[in-house]
Amino acid sequence: KAYMRAGDFKGAVAAMDKAKAAGIQPTKVMFTTLIMAQGYLRDIDAALMTLNDMRMAEEHPDAIAYNAILKVCAQCKAGYKAMDIWDEMLAYGIPVDAYSYNSVIKATAESGLIEDANKYFIEMMNAKAAGRTDIAPSKETFTIIIQHFANVADLGSAVKLVQTMVEQHNIQADQRVYGALIDCCSNAAALKENLEERQSFAMQAETILDEAWELFPTSSAADKERILSRALKAWTFTCDSEAVDKFMKRYQQHGLSPSRMAWANLLTMHERRANGADAEKGLKAMIDLGLDPGPSFVCTVALAYSREGDSENTLRVLREAKDRGIDVGSCKQWLYLQNSLGMVWTPPSTWRYPQGVVVMPEELTQYQAELEKIAPKPVSDIGYNSQPQQPTKHKNRGGKRGWKKALKKFRKG
Repeated sequence: KAYMRAGDFKGAVAAMDKAKAAGIQPTKVMFTTLIMAQGYLRDIDAALMTLNDMRMAEEHPDAIAYNAILKVCAQCKAGYKAMDIWDEMLAYGIPVDAYSYNSVIKATAESGLIEDANKYFIEMMNAKAAGRTDIAPSKETFTIIIQHFANVADLGSAVKLVQTMVEQHNIQADQRVYGALIDCCSNAAALKENLEERQSFAMQAETILDEAWELFPTSSAADKERILSRALKAWTFTCDSEAVDKFMKRYQQHGLSPSRMAWANLLTMHERRANGADAEKGLKAMIDLGLDPGPSFVCTVALAYSREGDSENTLRVLREAKDRGIDVGSCKQWLYLQNSLGMVWTPPSTWRYPQGVVVMPEELTQYQAELEKIAPKPVSDIGYNSQPQQPTKHKNRGGKRGWKKALKKFRKG
């Protein structure tokens, strides 16, 4: 438990292993604590093995242990396993409560099993109607489902559920709910090709932000910065640098400093726009505020120059970062640089990445050689397989009917 309070979840697992090696018989509390630690480490298989070890040790899991394993399923987005655990609880007569329902709803919703999540939600509504206030939907329940709608960019359903929560259940929305609505606007803007539609969702996100600040004027600086950065993300999808710069001034107006996440969204926007100069300007502003840029930030700026066709500045940014001791070859953006350097990019017509045209092979080879000087690391060490892959042989899952349907569709053109 001391390791858990300190946030050292690997240490908690190691302490349990030492106890077993010393011949100490784990108690039910020790098993449950281990399941929690494994959940934070996103190791659901180990958590399920621990649950089985409890049974083998005749420390029969109670409601607390089962709720812990349900939370692990939610953390790992394992909806089917959560439903199996739920059925096991009912079969063994383990009592379920609102915490149990919230965990299984979160696990199923985040796994895309929204119909199953809705089934558990209806059970909670029916329990409330029957007078079971201990299982009635809470603010946490509504927030979980609203966040699901945000993840799938369904702003209409999210707003409708918030209205239901406030009007029918007398539960007031908090900053988490408003943050989920802003996320929904961002995700919706990301899916739109039309500039006007993206701007519309960005303006809705800013309206929701203003309403949240009006309702929660005494929020901490960290909470204000967090929700402000979420609204900034919506604006970055518009690729409208003037509007984004205007929005960035709100940090200064409220005495806030943009977080690393805010700068990451800003630099990514300049990368989409293939504007290396603005991206580097943002990186320098970030450094001036005392934030240490990691490899991904530097590579994003280099990518912006690369997509602009400016290979000279691309290599300059990377060399300067290397001189400052930044291992630019340790982030996934380095893989993109390996593939994009030596390419000339057409101006972007939308916020999505423009199409590239490869230059002469000897020039590309020269750029690759320069990259290897900056980060002389085997390509395989950063998760990239340079060997040509064999074509995958797909099985016909549809049988004869599947082939007939495909053939009929082909004939129709």
